[in-house]
Amino acid sequence: SGYLYPIRTYRDFKEVDPGTYFVFAEDMSIRKNERLDCDELHIQFSIAYPKFVNQKVWDDFPFTEKLIWKLEKLLKIAGVEDGDFDTETFDFNEALKDVYFKVQLGHREHNGKKYVQVKNHAKLSETDEKALDAFEQRAF
Repeated sequence: SGYLYPIRTYRDFKEVDPGTYFVFAEDMSIRKNERLDCDELHIQFSIAYPKFVNQKVWDDFPFTEKLIWKLEKLLKIAGVEDGDFDTETFDFNEALKDVYFKVQLGHREHNGKKYVQVKNHAKLSETDEKALDAFEQRAF
């Protein structure tokens, strides 16, 4: 799923352990995927819960027939109806910025380096939302 990014982040260089995290879409851009010869949506997520808060993880969503399902799943979680977007004109920032997702993060090795890989995106359940709210209230 997408490109791999080094475990170390530009902020404080802590390794993010594999596991389930709540993240929100913080920054995104459309860029060229040279390997697949297509455009893709590149998203920087920020971890909000339960640990490694404010660490960044990234995922890419290539605009190819075979892989568009991944982006459609993410948009559906954010409340966008199936097929209700055009990759050329859709405002991904408007639809996804600050939306929370439950993700599975794992590690993968490539050329001797360890990388974080986003393995799955899901909608936060009511229980998840309550846990996040309680955590944020304690944190601030």
